[in-house]
Amino acid sequence: MTHRMILTPIALALALAACGKPASKDESGPPPVATVVNAGDSPANEASALSGRPDSAVPDATPSAADTAAAADAASAVAAPDTAAASLPEMPAKPDSAQAAATVVETYYALLEQGKYREAWALWGDGGKRSGKTQMQFAAGFASTAETHAEVGAPGDPEGAAGSIFVEVPVTVRATLKDGTAQRFTGSYTLRRVNDVPGSTAEQRRWHIDAAKLKPVPAA
Repeated sequence: MTHRMILTPIALALALAACGKPASKDESGPPPVATVVNAGDSPANEASALSGRPDSAVPDATPSAADTAAAADAASAVAAPDTAAASLPEMPAKPDSAQAAATVVETYYALLEQGKYREAWALWGDGGKRSGKTQMQFAAGFASTAETHAEVGAPGDPEGAAGSIFVEVPVTVRATLKDGTAQRFTGSYTLRRVNDVPGSTAEQRRWHIDAAKLKPVPAA
């Protein structure tokens, strides 16, 4: 089962159904391209690994409250039906469900395609720190990418450990570099959220990207 990266809220889907106009998707903006990513094992984050560019010395950047809020709002958007003719809209996934974790990955790639690197970076855990990069380094890692198309698969079952819940979300990424080179990668993202326990904050209880593992495969 494959989830397309359509981030239009349900309310928009209903409005479009009434007027008979299909929802459109902005596919502009540079996407990720990569070799192998394992955010949990080394300082290399997805941006640098996927672009094939070495790390650069860039001043540290901390996400503002507005950036974090914008990323959280984007991640909470649930994919709407791909056709305005749908008789019934899809119901939003429960915030603590595995499907909600997969929606974060869909949102992540949609933000990258739109060139919204600050918001995409903020979807990583610890205010972007789990990416292993500052916000500026993260954005610079996508400089050589022309376009990308990511397919997000069905998430695995949630697993608990040390007061947190983890979900694996499979992905297939097809990317094109600015020099015309076609690339394809498969792998998965690990999403994490804190359990609903006293003292936990709303931000901690949201799904965030904790790690990513992608490997190159022959381009189809």
